[in-house]
Parts: sequence; structure tokens; C-alpha cells
Amino acid sequence: KLRDPSHGAFGSPAEWCALAGAAGFQITECFTTPMKQPDVEWYFATAGTSEENRRAVYRLLEEAPTSAREIFSLQQEEGRWVWWWPRLTLVARLAEKTTCA
Repeated sequence: KLRDPSHGAFGSPAEWCALAGAAGFQITECFTTPMKQPDVEWYFATAGTSEENRRAVYRLLEEAPTSAREIFSLQQEEGRWVWWWPRLTLVARLAEKTTCA
């Protein structure tokens, strides 16, 4: 939210599959693959993040718990914060409707 206030939540693969299922889709594939993210400055520029919020994000990155650092491979490369994001691939098809004769 500090980096980009338009973001609401980070849904798990199970949550996305449940949403798709509730909308009438049959899931055929659902998996994540790691995807390296560009440094946080790219996100700041894209979202128009205020200087105050940028400083707050940097504080959070500096103070990130070990668990977050491990899960996201959060680290500095050449003085820039980078991380790996679990990118979701969800393949689904519209479930066929059945009718009673």
C-alpha cells in the first residue's frame, strides 16, 4: 500500500482457484514459478510513489524479518533492492452447464 495505494491484497493460489471456481470455471492447471522483480525504484517510478512513502518502504525493507528475506529472496544487488515473486499461472475453462430434460 505504501508503494502503490491501488493494491489491495496478495491472494494465494488457493484463493484465486476458489474465485475462479465460484465464477463457474474449471481449473485445469494452477502453479507458481519464481520471477525476479526489477529493483524497487522501478515500482516507485511506475506508481508515482511519494518521497515519504519511498522512505517508509526502504525502512520496511531494511527491517524485513528473516522469514520474508528467505521467502522472497529479498536482497540488495549493487545497492538496489530486488526480490523474487511467486508468479501464478492459472489455466481454466468455463465449466459446461448441464440441463435436465
